[in-house]
Amino acid sequence: MKRNRELANDGRRTALLHILNWRASLLVAVVALLGLAAAGWAAVSHSSTYKGSVPSYAHDIPIPPGTQIGTGSITATCSATIDGAPLGSGSALARITGALPTIVHPGQSLWVTGIVGETIVPAQTSDQLYALGARKVKVNILSSITNLAGAANSSADLVNSNHIDIPEITLVQGQPIVVNIAQPKPLQLGPLATKGPGVAYLENGSSSSQLIAYNSLGIQIFTVQTTCPTPNPPEITAMIDVAGKPASGSVRVGSYPERPVPDNSLVGSTGFAYRCRIPGMGAFRLAGSGTQYGSFGPSGLVFHSGQKLPFLYTQGDQTLGASAVARLIRLIHREPHGRRATRIRFILEHVHETATHLLPAHSSLPGPVTGSTLPLVLGKPLRFTEPASGRVANPFIMTAGTPGIANSWLSDEAFRLQPLTSSGHRVGKPLKATCPAPKPRVPIFPAVIEK
Repeated sequence: MKRNRELANDGRRTALLHILNWRASLLVAVVALLGLAAAGWAAVSHSSTYKGSVPSYAHDIPIPPGTQIGTGSITATCSATIDGAPLGSGSALARITGALPTIVHPGQSLWVTGIVGETIVPAQTSDQLYALGARKVKVNILSSITNLAGAANSSADLVNSNHIDIPEITLVQGQPIVVNIAQPKPLQLGPLATKGPGVAYLENGSSSSQLIAYNSLGIQIFTVQTTCPTPNPPEITAMIDVAGKPASGSVRVGSYPERPVPDNSLVGSTGFAYRCRIPGMGAFRLAGSGTQYGSFGPSGLVFHSGQKLPFLYTQGDQTLGASAVARLIRLIHREPHGRRATRIRFILEHVHETATHLLPAHSSLPGPVTGSTLPLVLGKPLRFTEPASGRVANPFIMTAGTPGIANSWLSDEAFRLQPLTSSGHRVGKPLKATCPAPKPRVPIFPAVIEK
């Protein structure tokens, strides 16, 4: 026991001497490793050279209509100490992912659910820690606060809401470090409570983390504490309308292919439920989701009046249930040669968004956008995706308008369904569907507009 304590003390002293020489590079390494706590309710952190992709957040997460799932990059400034000695400060980039209701009653409690996150630290950082004698590291999130502000005055700690046990990580030279904070299941944050009618919005609060490094003998050689204060000005990650009836039912947000997303991007995905109509078929329910990949620059969700908000890529899905498909097939079969139709193609004519404090107040995704072509089978639902595989929709660009808390909502939609033969020839004219704006409104993304 005495020999082990001596080895531990020698290891700590040796590591501390090394660290004083490696202070700058170690600080970058530690902030990168512990940056996942800085995001408040989930994070995917990466270096400035790591070109991240949209995480596979929400493989079929059931969510109510009017629910948003969002991932946004933020920059957290953190300070660190090693065995109590100041190490300095630095910045870490993080992405956050989770789902929450977008329309609630005043005074209602709510939770952020489906939280997933991981930190991917470059191999260079792993090699720096390895050179200091570290062979394994243990990362602990001590606190991670999220505030609900605006039409609310509430906060919650991700650590208090969950038992977070991050497995010990073995360092391998030349290999990146991957820290996953949502094993074995997604996390949740809450309860958070609204106050009165208006707009409530999630802000990233303060956080603190700990990294414990062990040598090849399993002896602890140093401990780093990282503290990340609440950003000033606050980073807004999501928005909630405090009014109206909560939504009910569920839709599923599917798995989207990975897309390159620049640092400091916002990626927003929204589940929705339309009530659509096709002449001769009547009304039917349409469930789906849409994702917009933006590149909003270093200020995140804070914009100046007149600034462009480019969505580099937009993707969505639309699902007709089995009963609606049966009615659709009957309608097609009533037309001349309709029974020759064995496939059907989806073409999105338009999908509008309305906005406050954004210009114009009513915008449309450039279209039409050709979607997928699927077999037409009685008794089976149709899940179309758009744009079709291998195609990219035109950029969707909005402009920041007057100062204030901005929001963008999903509005009306129209699409065509073209019946086809097995060889791809058209059967009759396309069937046009119109879908009024969902009620309650479905927010897509929040923003702060400054002068």
